[in-house]
Amino acid sequence: MELNRKKTGSLEVVIDPDPPRKRALENSISKTSMFELEGSFRKEGYTLRIAVELNELQSKRIMWAELYEGNEESPVPTQEKPANMADARYIPGFRAVAPPKRLILEVFLNMPQRKAFLCFASLIFFALGAFFTLAQTSAPTSPAAPQYSSGPVTNYDSAVPDFSDVLRFRRGERYNTPNPSLPELGEGSETESWDLPETHFKKDPMPFDGSDAVVVGTVSAGHAYLSNDKRSIYSEFKFKIREGIKTPSAQYLQAGDSIDIQRKGGAIRLQSGKVLVRGALADSMPLVGKRYLLFLKYDQATEDYGILTGYELEGNEIYRLDDLSYGESNHQKIIHTLRKEGVTEDQFLDRAKSKLSRKNGGS
Repeated sequence: MELNRKKTGSLEVVIDPDPPRKRALENSISKTSMFELEGSFRKEGYTLRIAVELNELQSKRIMWAELYEGNEESPVPTQEKPANMADARYIPGFRAVAPPKRLILEVFLNMPQRKAFLCFASLIFFALGAFFTLAQTSAPTSPAAPQYSSGPVTNYDSAVPDFSDVLRFRRGERYNTPNPSLPELGEGSETESWDLPETHFKKDPMPFDGSDAVVVGTVSAGHAYLSNDKRSIYSEFKFKIREGIKTPSAQYLQAGDSIDIQRKGGAIRLQSGKVLVRGALADSMPLVGKRYLLFLKYDQATEDYGILTGYELEGNEIYRLDDLSYGESNHQKIIHTLRKEGVTEDQFLDRAKSKLSRKNGGS
């Protein structure tokens, strides 16, 4: 066996029952077949595309070739489409199968052939692993822009309302559905349901007047819950404050405090494994571990904060969680890239503080 890095973005694997490759190629009377597995990879952001091709060295015939693609959410490559399967049918007892999130090489051979081809099968797994290792150690690329999020996914048993908890009861009551004829969410429910934006809606990008608190911090935890009537879903997050730009008069907030924030929508996983998703297409959820500037409205009855709007802080880039108008909500896909503000984090926070200062009569 030989495994060579031929050039940037490519690999060569030679499967050789007669290890000295040159001698085997020159031995014209040898009846031993040799196979060469060649591949190339291309990494764009967090997406990795892999092409794999099996050649018989003596005949130069392509025996098998396929194309795979993987990304940060699905690190195991999945088959995109066969690159060339026409010749595979001529290999006795050999076929390749690649269902989603798995690469399975099935070899149906007679016993005398099995040993050599099992070596070949194991090397394909090894080669693909090598592709990923080399891709990860290649030149760094810019991080991918954040995507729209429908919120945390929580198992059904952990999402049901707890009527013994007064605060949880009040928070669940807030999201009860006005229409009592709607059935409870369950196995018969639609997998996804989205609130569509109104054609005339317009949102203030920095709603200081409507906010009780404007804070910078990090989301440390997220959990989806069913409403008390079990007909809708809302999500609750723990938010650790790093800096308060505007703090509420009803509650004193300071750096280091952790508060509960909430937003309509989220995802519940039923016992069958089916996941029910509910959300608003114009409003993305924050993600655990990410930093944000959030505009919040305090609810004294439930002792938590609703998200009016917010921005993900990524140092050199700022991304807006929400669409600000109907025109901005015309996305080709539900899971879409969040809009950039085109300024750095420091510039954006300075802009927000300056706007608040002007509202308060400052210079």
